[in-house]
Amino acid sequence: MFIVAIVVLLLVAGVMGAAFYRLRSLFDFHIQPERHILVIGSSLGECCINDSILTGWRNLCRSGEYYVHGVPKLENVLAINPQIDTVFITAGIPSFAIFEDTEFYNADMQVLRYHGACIAISDSIERKFYFKNSNFIPYLLTSGLDAFMRPYSIGGFSYLKRHALQHGDKGGIAQYEQSVMKRGGPHYSYEMLWENHHVQIAGLERMIELCKKHHVQCVIFNTPLYHIERFYEDKGYVEYLSTLDDSLLIADYNSFVFPDTLYYGDVNHLNHLGAEYFCKHIKKHGIKTQYLIDYVRQLRLSE
Repeated sequence: MFIVAIVVLLLVAGVMGAAFYRLRSLFDFHIQPERHILVIGSSLGECCINDSILTGWRNLCRSGEYYVHGVPKLENVLAINPQIDTVFITAGIPSFAIFEDTEFYNADMQVLRYHGACIAISDSIERKFYFKNSNFIPYLLTSGLDAFMRPYSIGGFSYLKRHALQHGDKGGIAQYEQSVMKRGGPHYSYEMLWENHHVQIAGLERMIELCKKHHVQCVIFNTPLYHIERFYEDKGYVEYLSTLDDSLLIADYNSFVFPDTLYYGDVNHLNHLGAEYFCKHIKKHGIKTQYLIDYVRQLRLSE
């Protein structure tokens, strides 16, 4: 029986190894030579940057991705694409408020499967976070089939057709207003950001380190949001930014003005019309950046 058990364990380990090897091979990390600007992050950027409009840009964002999911993608892309000179990392308060540690550690099998390829290509630094999820070991034991059944994407622009803000509370406005009432105001303190976002913070800072390692300009990218001032007070977020490297740039478009709510998919996302409008604006006027230290100083002076 002992020999049989050993054989079974070896077979399981072999299947898992083969599955992960295949998952690692499913991504093609080559970027077209003419594209030298990356955008990476969650659906905030996925629905915002139409890289068919912006010459030289490549959107690597993917819905629901924590920064930890994006780290191995960025590492592999930068390793084989020397033309990359700038990386925009989508940020802003929703990049923390929506991506809490508890959600990451309690992710169910379906969510883990959705991020399967990112998990497979992650190294020990990121993978230590996954082992804190009680579903991770069962996921590993059943993930083999995904390697042969599920197509994977490195990320890209999402053509969002939603016009939720034109249809009452479907845009999430009521939900956000309830959250504001629960907090006693549009507040997201420095302490709130730190107390339940260790995974997200660790991932963001790893991305910044990778950009430095490859001598790539890193830009914190606050994507357009619908009336952010109604739902969040950004002091805590700004205080966190002040702890990052002064050499970082920031492109702050949280309060970018659109002609109408028609351009929003919901409170946090642009739809395809908003993405087109925004990207054509950038194409015409360029994207405005400033040093992070100057951005923080200006906001503090305006308080």
